[in-house]
Amino acid sequence: METNLVKLNFQKDVTRLAGFPYGESVYEEQVKDNIDYSTPITLVFPNHIERIASSFVQGFFSEIIRIIGYKDVDERVVVKTGSQVLTDSIFRNLR
Repeated sequence: METNLVKLNFQKDVTRLAGFPYGESVYEEQVKDNIDYSTPITLVFPNHIERIASSFVQGFFSEIIRIIGYKDVDERVVVKTGSQVLTDSIFRNLR
């Protein structure tokens, strides 16, 4: 099965992401037109991102969840960050 790969871009001096509207706008600008929901999706956050607030996560994933649901997010979306702790927190913050 082919994987969609989206490498997210943020300015180098940005180390923390927060805000539901900001999460939605990042999804709209960098992800929406670059993924195919019929195949697994890999989202790569740059290593300089150290923290991601639940508000950003919920905004960023709101459209993805609306389209494929929570269960398929767990099964078909891979998130890569600079640390496993940060990656785990993203999935915790989806609930």
